[in-house]
Order: sequence, then C-alpha cells, then structure tokens
Amino acid sequence: MSETACRKLLDAPTKTAAMNRRRPSAPASPLGGRSAFFVGATPRSSGPEPTRPDCAINVPVRTFDEHPAAPMAPPTDAAMQPPPMDQTAPTDLEAAVVALGCFWNVEAAFGALDGVVRTTVGYAGGQAPDPAYATLGDHAEAVRVEYAPARLRYTALLDRFWSLFDPTLTPAKRRYQPLLVPQNAEQAEQARAAWADAVAQDERAERVEIVGDGNFCAAALRHQKHLLRRHDDVTAALQARLPDARALARSPAATLATGYLGGHRHPSRLADDQDRLGLPADALSTLRAAARRHGSWNAFVQAGRST
Repeated sequence: MSETACRKLLDAPTKTAAMNRRRPSAPASPLGGRSAFFVGATPRSSGPEPTRPDCAINVPVRTFDEHPAAPMAPPTDAAMQPPPMDQTAPTDLEAAVVALGCFWNVEAAFGALDGVVRTTVGYAGGQAPDPAYATLGDHAEAVRVEYAPARLRYTALLDRFWSLFDPTLTPAKRRYQPLLVPQNAEQAEQARAAWADAVAQDERAERVEIVGDGNFCAAALRHQKHLLRRHDDVTAALQARLPDARALARSPAATLATGYLGGHRHPSRLADDQDRLGLPADALSTLRAAARRHGSWNAFVQAGRST
C-alpha cells in the first residue's frame, strides 16, 4: 500500500469502514476505523533471529538519517527551553514493541498512556534485512513504546493492546499483521499468558503473533508523529521549543500531544496536562477539539479504561 493510500485511511474513516469486511453486529474498532486490518492474510510463524545488528532492540534504534525529512528551523529564541515534561522525563525506561495495523494511529493510542515517555514507529516481525515503508518485505508496521516501569507495567500495555485488537478484522497484507514483540523473557511470559486469555475468550485472537526475536527498525523521520504534524499550530508550538525535527520525534510532550490528537486521551485530562505540555492556549484548544472529535476515548471511558 502506498503512503498516499495509507494517509487516506486516516483522513477518511468512513471509507475505511466500507473497505473492512465486518460482521453486521461487530462494534466499531477502538482505533476509530483506521486500524488498517483487512481480509485475506494468514498468520505466519516467526523465523530465526535476524543477523543485522542495527535492527536489534538491545542496541540503539536505527537512526532516522537514512531517509531524512526536510530540516526544520531551530528555535528562534535562544532562551526557549524544552517543554516541561521533556525536562522532567524519567530516564530509567523499558521498551515494548507492538503492531496493530497502520502505525500512525497505533503510535497515538499508546502515547496517550500515563507512564509512556516516547514512541517510535517502525517495522518488526520479519527477516528482511533493510525494511522501509515502500519495501517492508515480511515485516509489519510496528511501534516501539518507551515507558517508565515505576509508573506503568508491561501488563498494562498488554491490556491496551488487547483492548484495541478487533477480532472481526484480519489483515490482507503482512504489513498490518498484529504482533507482540517481547523484549525479554519476562515480557515473553506475560505476552503468552495474555494471548492465551484472549484466545480463551475469542479463538480469532490466535491470529496475533508473538515474535520472540525482539527485532525493531525505526521508520523514516517523516513517519514519526504523523498525526501531530497534521496540525501546524501544535507542531509549530512544540518545534519552537526544540532544536530540530528529530528532537520533536522523540519529545515526550510531542508523544502525549499525538495521543490527544488521535482521540485516545480524555479531553478533561488537559486540565492536569497543560502545564507540563507547555503549549499556548490555541494549541491546547486544538488538542481538546481533536480529542472530542475523534472520540475513540469514549470506548475506554465506558469500559473503565480511561486514559
């Protein structure tokens, strides 16, 4: 699928709903009809661990330099400081890797969680040595979630994953295959237990793969924080406080703002979040309006999973 086609999935959820072959009684996807799961694909077993070292999760994630976006201007005010939550972000972090369809919206869904510090979109689950957006090979679009274990447990991320997974949809392409990619033995044990519980409730959950190699490669910079960069006012307000586009992609404030813009965090939370986001009033209004408009948070509120 081309980048233009994937972008249309985000811009036109009603068209996406028409493309998805749902059962008549199926509830709307908690990803707002934009999870990019389609009919036709079958799960595949994970193979041996890839040998490419810069795709391994236990070394630095592949940089964005291989497919750089146009540079953005540095802050015009030399005294401008990063957003408050960037300055106070915890440094003792763990990582999780998940795949649930088109990574642009999955990034927002996990970035909205308390305890998540940053997200990176990329590719996981395959053996192709150099995945890129147009040439994924057997990889799936995935999101690397960096979180503070003192505030958020991996089991909570698994709860989020399964609350977003829609068993009525199956992916027509490997790139949208739902995956859990444990990063260590403890995560693998917890992922298998959660998978077994999900299958016991609905056997269609078997299509979720657990890939044990921990492999992840970052996507090009232009794909990072995609939902954020569709809102010029919020992007400009954050970029003015950060040195470059790569800092924006890794910013905790940008991660949380993307969660609001994707409709995955309740707008009432802005009362507590606005000071640490460090955004002007007009940008905060944009976050509030987007959270209300997209409204996928309703499902989480009603199910007691408010974020």
